[in-house]
Amino acid sequence: MNKFCSALLLPLLVAAACSSNDGAKPSVIQPGSGGASNGGGTTVTTATTGPLPSSGAATTSPSTGGFMPTSTTGQATTGVNPEEVCAGVKLEPQTIEVEVPKEVVTVIETEVPAPIAIYVVLDNSLSMAPSGGFPGGDPGAGGAGNEPSRWKDAVDALTGFVEDPASEGVEVGIQYFNPPGPNGDANLCDGTFQGTPAVDVGPLPENADAIVASLESTGPEDYTPTVGAMMGGVSFCTTFRSENPDYQCVVVMVTDGQPNDCGLSASCGMGGSMDCVDPLAAETLTPIAADGLAAGVNTFTVGMDGVTDEGFALLDAIAAAGGTDCTPAAAGDEACDVSETGSAGLLAAFETIRDTVVVTETVTETITEIVTEVVALPCEWELPDAPDGETLDPNLVNVILNIDGVAGDPIGRVQSEGECAAVTAGWHYDDPENPTTISVCPQTCEMVKAGNVGVQVDLGCETEIAIPK
Repeated sequence: MNKFCSALLLPLLVAAACSSNDGAKPSVIQPGSGGASNGGGTTVTTATTGPLPSSGAATTSPSTGGFMPTSTTGQATTGVNPEEVCAGVKLEPQTIEVEVPKEVVTVIETEVPAPIAIYVVLDNSLSMAPSGGFPGGDPGAGGAGNEPSRWKDAVDALTGFVEDPASEGVEVGIQYFNPPGPNGDANLCDGTFQGTPAVDVGPLPENADAIVASLESTGPEDYTPTVGAMMGGVSFCTTFRSENPDYQCVVVMVTDGQPNDCGLSASCGMGGSMDCVDPLAAETLTPIAADGLAAGVNTFTVGMDGVTDEGFALLDAIAAAGGTDCTPAAAGDEACDVSETGSAGLLAAFETIRDTVVVTETVTETITEIVTEVVALPCEWELPDAPDGETLDPNLVNVILNIDGVAGDPIGRVQSEGECAAVTAGWHYDDPENPTTISVCPQTCEMVKAGNVGVQVDLGCETEIAIPK
């Protein structure tokens, strides 16, 4: 007696044939030799056999490997003795691939400048003017001998700084020791006027034109109220930081002489010069800078031509109290000394301050997007197309679990997924009347996905029906 069945391994898509032969040799019908062909090299194997016993199944029905040949009249026919055939067919079923949404999270880290605001408080006392006053009413035209004025040096340096492409993104504002306008007898010593910007802090290059226009419309006047300038600068930055906690705000105080107002005198005595530093200057000004530092505000000092050695010692002390150092390589010279370098030196000082305070920080951006990817369904497979001239018989299909490569007994078929809960293991068609796919029950699917369990599909023997638990 001969007995044959074909096995398809899923999802590896490997079809294997198994047989028990007691001496008779099966006939193999190749495509083109009178047998059925699926156009893809499918081999149809037929053999005679008696009834096939199976667990819980009825005796086998006539079959040609799970497919029914169709006559020229369209009627299905076995083409062989209906009581002696249980044959196998080797076919390759297809894994089902579907498009599913998938969340993709991308983290981008970028080095960007940390937000920074620079508040310039510029000395515009009369000593910034050229000797001999302002010829033609122009504070930057030069004085006697048409020599460049300190004021013109300051205007040129600040103009170059705010128009420098390297300053892009830095936010800059400006005010003066003696704020322009009808101040009358206003008190310039409490910082109220100096703490209100002539041009508010804004990003460069957008704010450059307003700053240049302010410089060109302002000129030297009056004394050197350094106390008011310091208090106003620190006050502005302290308030700015409280309103903009992500920002760093620094004060840059530029002067050409010694404090001479607000209780401090630069007079060296009767008949003396105005180049002296008041003995109370350090103890008056350094606490202002120290208070600013405690509030997170740094203070830079810049000394132009006109600042004496004693005056630079005072500027160094203020800068140290404000937590800054323009020349880190030179201990004790914390102020920026541009007394001999004019406009170019002042521009270089501003660049140094910018490069010191502008630091980069890592900004992390998380981008979440939904993309579509193609995945294989782990527990569902398409039934193969029947060879030309044949029709799949859904009642001659069995599903077997291979555990660690060893085939077990067929698992029973249920009518639908709704019946899966009543059985230990099972499978079903998508449509019992016109099936296109085979699916295993959820509990069986968990076994398949475990990794050591494969699925084998046999075509040709009567389908086992699942028995409820």
